Amino acid sequence: MTPRATLLSGIVVIVLLATAAGLFYLPKIGENLQASTAATTPTSTYASSMYASTTYASSSKLQTSNTTGSTTVTQPPGCQHNIAPIFKRPFTNATMIQFAYPLGGISTGSPARSYVFVKTAPNGSHLFVPVYAPVNMTLQGITYANRNYGPLGTRPEYRLDFQVTCEVFLTFDHVPTVEGWIASLGPSVPANNSRTGVYVSVPVQAGESLGYTDGTRVAGSWDFMVLNYAKPAFHVNDSRWTADQYRYGDCPYDYFSGDLKATYYTLLSASGTTTAPLCGKVSRDVPGTIAGGWFQGNSTTAMGSRLLVGKFLNYIEMVVSQTNGPVLDIRDYKSVVDPATVTVGQSVCYSDGTSYAYLDLVSQLSMRAATGTGGCPAQLPSQYQVWNR
Repeated sequence: MTPRATLLSGIVVIVLLATAAGLFYLPKIGENLQASTAATTPTSTYASSMYASTTYASSSKLQTSNTTGSTTVTQPPGCQHNIAPIFKRPFTNATMIQFAYPLGGISTGSPARSYVFVKTAPNGSHLFVPVYAPVNMTLQGITYANRNYGPLGTRPEYRLDFQVTCEVFLTFDHVPTVEGWIASLGPSVPANNSRTGVYVSVPVQAGESLGYTDGTRVAGSWDFMVLNYAKPAFHVNDSRWTADQYRYGDCPYDYFSGDLKATYYTLLSASGTTTAPLCGKVSRDVPGTIAGGWFQGNSTTAMGSRLLVGKFLNYIEMVVSQTNGPVLDIRDYKSVVDPATVTVGQSVCYSDGTSYAYLDLVSQLSMRAATGTGGCPAQLPSQYQVWNR
């Protein structure tokens, strides 16, 4: 029996229901799961995710707290402390990748994820590209769920979550085909949502094949995410940002070096939407400007009303999500006014031709905003809302 077969045969699976505080699991936009074995090393407290509950199968003990909005995690005994591990092997075949998006998208699924777009075949279909382990790491979570692509149909896909070091975690998402040993450990039947998964603890060697993906059926992109709990992102009001994706997302390509890093940075500018190969960052907050996140009442990224605005690639992006009412999503490709340059006493309006948002910065911590249909008005409408950091 191979070492891996021996290890896998010893895995005992039990069912665990996540608490409302959330577990650290590195899923779709910010679920969280991180578990411990019976033998423990020093514990760490991590912020909980924006997802309320998740069901996992687990072979480990887990400690969580419902009172502080955080998850207390006992590190596994094999965890090595290293806040800057080097990824020495490629994570895919770069020649089959069209381009990659930087971090920090506002209207896209997650600001912590780099969306990796695969090339297309002559018949228009997306290529299946390999997914490799870029570094020695431990597979911790396997999610197998149906993804609904509307008229393009439904397809089951995997999300794979790994621990690299005590501080660094890695996720690949939208992987329809995984290696047999991974499939044998994951759910046998796809779930109807991506918040149900299986916890395992299996070491993976750098360069090892994990599976193949052609990305989502809609865009042909798949997700590459790294969270680093030793590198919290800056926010003007940190208490508003409860989801790990906003707090600890880090550029995955900065963990590579030499030619690999150079190759991936070239892919960041290959979309033609930016001339500078920037990897981006999860936080859009710029103190004293309108750029970043704004909230009402006691809202956070997990609940209530929030407004996010910033420049992404070659356009201004803004999303208004309120407790009641539809989400307003604006992408302004014409404005040359970067939200990070609009300071106290100044105002700006962004529009996509169908909807507009007029923003007036009253103070460093307060902003008036009016939204409506059509193009931008000449001045702030009388019907506006107040937003705070």
